[in-house]
Amino acid sequence: MNWRATLVLVLVAVALLALVLFVEAPGGEPRIMNVTPYPTTLPAIVTVDSLDVQRISLTRSADDATVVVARDEDGAWQVVEPVSGPADATAMGALLGAVSNLTPTRRFEAGVLEAQAVGLDPAVVVVEMALADGGSERVLLGDDNPQGSACYAQVDGDDAVYLINRGLMMQATDMFDAPPLEPTATPSATETPAG
Repeated sequence: MNWRATLVLVLVAVALLALVLFVEAPGGEPRIMNVTPYPTTLPAIVTVDSLDVQRISLTRSADDATVVVARDEDGAWQVVEPVSGPADATAMGALLGAVSNLTPTRRFEAGVLEAQAVGLDPAVVVVEMALADGGSERVLLGDDNPQGSACYAQVDGDDAVYLINRGLMMQATDMFDAPPLEPTATPSATETPAG
């Protein structure tokens, strides 16, 4: 090994030693940085058993449009407003899946974001759920984040603002566009007897 390679290795070792000494606080305690090095999992902001949900009301503030679905006495979902009829089980399953375990990707403490600036005052969409035990859950959905990958949300009783997956907003938008009525069967063609 030549002397230049040895000198480079010694300089790298000294630089690494200096880095360790400057990063470590006195007493051997590591310095706390103001950075989260890895994504963390936040707890769900809404957790309900989908079987306990008895009624869901979606209200869009832009035009006061409302979609209401409720369980009948047999437990089947029925569209109540703006039209009435049996609800599509697939659409209801998707909506319940999106809202029953609502887990945020980010949390902003109260006061960090202005509710009006992120579409939460008034909310773009309000989702209200009536539960079997008489309780309720209310979720305010706001604007999309600047990247368009999530939307802002807030729940009753919590002043924090959250970023959540856009799934719930997309479900609500679909229901405003076309209420989740059960599809009607297309009649099959029958032959007309020759006569």
